[in-house]
Amino acid sequence: MAVLIYLYNFSKFIRWPAKAFNNEDELFVIGVVGKDAFLEISAVLESGKIGTHDISVRYYSKIDEIKGCHLLYIHQKTPDFWQPLIRKLKNSGTVMVGEASTFARQGGMIQFMTIKNKLRFIINFKAVKAAGFDLDSRLLSLALELIK
Repeated sequence: MAVLIYLYNFSKFIRWPAKAFNNEDELFVIGVVGKDAFLEISAVLESGKIGTHDISVRYYSKIDEIKGCHLLYIHQKTPDFWQPLIRKLKNSGTVMVGEASTFARQGGMIQFMTIKNKLRFIINFKAVKAAGFDLDSRLLSLALELIK
């Protein structure tokens, strides 16, 4: 549950490139790959908004199903799965978040890690900027590490 709360809060401190939304009424899509444990709380998120956009949570099991996400959480820890996904979505307007130990260092944008039973995160600032996103300084200040 903490992961989805983080994802929701991340989205409030990220500015997407103009091309990421066709209009102000378009859904804000949070995608989840490789884990269905969030099903029971997705209804809570879907009652919220990010700016003017209603939230929709979608679950995926295959790479070729993924499209139209603004924020994608990749639960898969196997690089053979998420590395091609990073390449595919590199300039798609999707913020990619994962928890594999090398996710941020290998092109992922935000990597979760647990330290002393607390969820923390690393931001790959270089990947985020290259994809055209702007991060609020408050989000940057909370990161355990910034990869530049």
